[in-house]
Amino acid sequence: MNLVLRATLLVLLSVCYLEGRDMMIIAHRGASAQEPENTMCAFERAIQLGADMIEFDVHACASGEIVIIHDGTLERTTNGHGEVAKTPLAGLQMLNAGNGELIPTLQKVLEKFRGRIKLNIELKGKHTGEPVAALLHEYIYHYKWPVSDILVTSFSLDELKKLHAIMPVVRLGMLFEEQEPIIYDATMFQYIVVPFSSLTPELVKETHARGLRILVYTVNERADILYARECGIDGIISDNPDLVRYHQQ
Repeated sequence: MNLVLRATLLVLLSVCYLEGRDMMIIAHRGASAQEPENTMCAFERAIQLGADMIEFDVHACASGEIVIIHDGTLERTTNGHGEVAKTPLAGLQMLNAGNGELIPTLQKVLEKFRGRIKLNIELKGKHTGEPVAALLHEYIYHYKWPVSDILVTSFSLDELKKLHAIMPVVRLGMLFEEQEPIIYDATMFQYIVVPFSSLTPELVKETHARGLRILVYTVNERADILYARECGIDGIISDNPDLVRYHQQ
């Protein structure tokens, strides 16, 4: 079987795997309502609260490692200062990311959570597509991370293209801002990810008709969770995965 056909079959199988499940509960930056966002304790808490998947953001730091942090700067979520891209890993790991937590690396998360929960990796920073693809290649092919347990998303189509060129088996999702025109490209990505303010039953119906899945962010209120479910959404991204789980029962 040639590589292109093999890659296509793996993507289709992973999408079918998820389509057979109930609506996914995706913990936004981990269980970030309870723990410091994008930290290992937030990811562990998400598992405890019944999330199906953890979502987190990645940047490349000055020494080349892929680190998990939302902002391109350090001030909001740590006791550090400056840009992530200009700070080496050794400097980043001296910082407090909340309650004594460190800034995790993607490698550490891949090592720790295989078989425990699915991952939604958002390519937040520039120049992340290729190094993330290299890490995923290692952990999927050498350490047997199931490809169906990984989703990569981004607002940057260019970064998604870079990752796809190296690892076409990995499922991709395109992120959209409020009122941004939706691009449907089933040859490139399998998911679209939209803000709650853009969510309508018609959007969900059209997305499904085009053969894609749709996720919504960031949904934290009971009424909004119920509305998203009524729309037929495939997954809810929330700071409170336990609240979403409660209203799924």
